[in-house]
Amino acid sequence: MELILKKRAKKYLDSVDANTYKKLAKALDRLSRLEGDIKCLGGNSYRYKIEHYRILFEWNKGEIIITVIDIDTRSNIYRRR
Repeated sequence: MELILKKRAKKYLDSVDANTYKKLAKALDRLSRLEGDIKCLGGNSYRYKIEHYRILFEWNKGEIIITVIDIDTRSNIYRRR
């Protein structure tokens, strides 16, 4: 699968420390293979859980593109929805 990162997701990745960046980069790699703790939020919106971080993304089943909308901590990510 191909991952496309929206501006907000890129901005968050740029703001985290090196260890967190590595953790999230590995998670994005697993996400591109649709592995891990993925939950449908309705329609084509999903969330991917990594410890206390969440990745919100959109994916239309049958397509090969996953659009990462946002990345943040659990306490912050759902406030913006």
